[in-house]
Amino acid sequence: MKNLLKTLFLFVALFAFMQGVWAQTFITDVMIISGNQSQTDGYKTQYQNEGWTVIDNDLNAGAGGNFIYLLYKTNESSGSSGTAVTGFYLKTGNDDHPNTITQDGHTYSLVTAVGAYDLNYGAGGAYIFLYYTKEAFSPNRVVTDIYFNNNSNGALGANGGSSGFDLNSGAGGDYIYMHVVTITTDGIIDVYTETQLRDAVMLNDANIRMMADINISSEVEVNNNRTVTLDLNGHTLDRGLSSATNYGHVLKVINGSTLTINDASGNNSGIIKGAYTGVGGGISNYGTIIINGGTIRDNHSGTKGGGINNHNGASLTINGGVITNNEAHYHQ
Repeated sequence: MKNLLKTLFLFVALFAFMQGVWAQTFITDVMIISGNQSQTDGYKTQYQNEGWTVIDNDLNAGAGGNFIYLLYKTNESSGSSGTAVTGFYLKTGNDDHPNTITQDGHTYSLVTAVGAYDLNYGAGGAYIFLYYTKEAFSPNRVVTDIYFNNNSNGALGANGGSSGFDLNSGAGGDYIYMHVVTITTDGIIDVYTETQLRDAVMLNDANIRMMADINISSEVEVNNNRTVTLDLNGHTLDRGLSSATNYGHVLKVINGSTLTINDASGNNSGIIKGAYTGVGGGISNYGTIIINGGTIRDNHSGTKGGGINNHNGASLTINGGVITNNEAHYHQ
């Protein structure tokens, strides 16, 4: 149900962008609640009744200390710079947490807290403070979702860094990373993780841009007559298989659906790799594929199509890119 709601949420946002306006649902305010369990349970009820959404992940989970939760509010009318949250910043180091800080030309404000501001409060470890901004970026974007998990890939870094930062750093406990979903005004969905990629390909006319290398646990399928554009953007989409596996492709396109593969890197450094399957290799195509860039390499198939298996009736157009070092065996 949660993934379905996220998909519907992204569909509404993308449709609005295609009409030339901001997403109809975007985050406008954020807040931290902190205290013992009884206190935070009371805060949750109070603020949910006031229209806040509680992300039900204790940011001190497994580390002791305060129970800490992030809440946000959304707006369902047309947004603009100054109303929508457009980015976040994690400050770590000492206990100094001014009301505003400047990073890369943008001013960030300290997230309001009911209780302690420190996301590690009471658990020891690093001091961690969360800031947000509503200033415009280029290209223009809005934050549409926030979630936490134990995957550092694509997570928010600390002090402007690009590596995901553990919100329990130095305190032990669970690994907790903050993920921020943004959509740009030109309709591009930026994805950092497997979950975000899978949500995005469920949308019709999705224009997806990879912002990090992504390892996938099963093939990503374009189906239900959808049209999807995937920009590898210099990153690697890796199935990571070393032996034959049923449905061991990286990508599959079903009859009636279309996938366009681009690579904005300009040097084909975006890679599709790591498939190992009985039939079909890196990409199994029953529909329509257009390849404009990127590299398809190091994929394996027991029979047919080490790099791409273009099935009878499927359409494959190659305008650019590289297909190399793939392997297929055929046994009669």
